[in-house]
Amino acid sequence: MDQSSPLTALDGLLGATITTLERLAVASDDGVIALTSTLAVGMDRRYRVLSYSQQGLRVLPLASRDDLRWDGELEEGERLELAPLEAGAVVPELPLRVERIEGWVGYGRYDDVLAFALSGPGGQLVVVTTSDDLLCTTLEDASANAELAARHSGLTLRREHLTGSA
Repeated sequence: MDQSSPLTALDGLLGATITTLERLAVASDDGVIALTSTLAVGMDRRYRVLSYSQQGLRVLPLASRDDLRWDGELEEGERLELAPLEAGAVVPELPLRVERIEGWVGYGRYDDVLAFALSGPGGQLVVVTTSDDLLCTTLEDASANAELAARHSGLTLRREHLTGSA
């Protein structure tokens, strides 16, 4: 795989053991709003936030719960919290040690990770990028969505993978 692949953004997850999966959420006195463009991947009381926007997939540095960051801006009186994933999210049994990362990457006028799977013994976390969201789904749905997104965007779809341990 080409080292300039957008999939390499995820290489910091190789060898990691995922213990929790949550969303970042913006909280205020008015309530809590989950940010569906984020996944907070918990690893031994620290988190690596995956964030998806029109600029593509970003993996933020490992941080403690109190030091979590996000690409957006908070208004006065707002704070970041963790929130559960939405009902219907397809999540493997945790913990999951990531030994392989597979991705569906679209190449063309821009390059983008359209879906990815984090795999290890006994499980697989599959995530599809849709508009500005990161959704936990099945391998079949992710593959079909990636093919459709690539076709509609005029991108050439390639299936790539990363293996090893961090």
